[in-house]
Amino acid sequence: MLQRIRNAKYSATQTLGLLVAMALGVTFVVHAGALIVPHTFVPGDTARANEVNENFAMLSNTIAQLQSDLAALQTQVDTFGQFITIDNNAINGLAGPHFIIEGANVHIRSGSGFTDDGGTPSGLGNLVIGYDEESSSAAADDRLGAHNIVLGRGNKFTSFGGVVAGEENTISGPFASVLGGANSVASGLRSTISGGAFHQASGEESSVSGGVSNFATAQRSSASGGAQNTVSGIAASITGGSGGAAGGFASSISGGQGGIASGNQSSVCGGTNGSAFGVASTIGGGFGQSVTNNNDWRACDLTCP
Repeated sequence: MLQRIRNAKYSATQTLGLLVAMALGVTFVVHAGALIVPHTFVPGDTARANEVNENFAMLSNTIAQLQSDLAALQTQVDTFGQFITIDNNAINGLAGPHFIIEGANVHIRSGSGFTDDGGTPSGLGNLVIGYDEESSSAAADDRLGAHNIVLGRGNKFTSFGGVVAGEENTISGPFASVLGGANSVASGLRSTISGGAFHQASGEESSVSGGVSNFATAQRSSASGGAQNTVSGIAASITGGSGGAAGGFASSISGGQGGIASGNQSSVCGGTNGSAFGVASTIGGGFGQSVTNNNDWRACDLTCP
């Protein structure tokens, strides 16, 4: 298109033919709309000089305006041409054609003047890579977010400043991200889900890294892996295992099954159904072990009384 614009030139004969045809009452459609000359004639009419002159004056003014518009457009084309090239050849093993922007930044904006669109996202300013086909559970308002990066399929974005990838994922918190996996929801402010499936990161600045069906519900809480774990304590974490619940402030569960770390700074390192209730208490392993005192610990195997 740019090349065609640069080469848009007309011969003297073409220009004269255009002028004569239009002066005699032929209507031409131009980019700005339909141009209708003041006077039209049919065979047998006597063309009055003043009417023909009025037609020519109208055409002359229109052509002058078109020439001015074309000159302005040419200036824009020349400006864009400094930064934009098209390469049909393969680049680093990737087949062309390639649309290349060099020496410039690319800004994608909604036009509101604000990243959050003044508090009500407009659904504009998003970069969608691919088709992001509609989800099987699509709703009319699940893609109204602004200034997000979207790639994958069936993803939903209702807030702003986030990234959503993978399949059937949702970002509904400001600056939230789901970077892969499926069927996960990042609803907390600045929350992040890196992968896995069926996760929820609802706490502010919470994160889920992998596994399946893990929940990080508190501020700065983290679930790194495993299955069906819930991190509800501020700054608490679960690294692995299944069915764990870390509810104390800065509490942690490293593995095992069904562990509970409800005391502040408490920890469960492994085992089954261990419970650390005391502040800074620890369960090292075993089955059904429980610590209620502060700064206490318990670790035992299956034969421990």
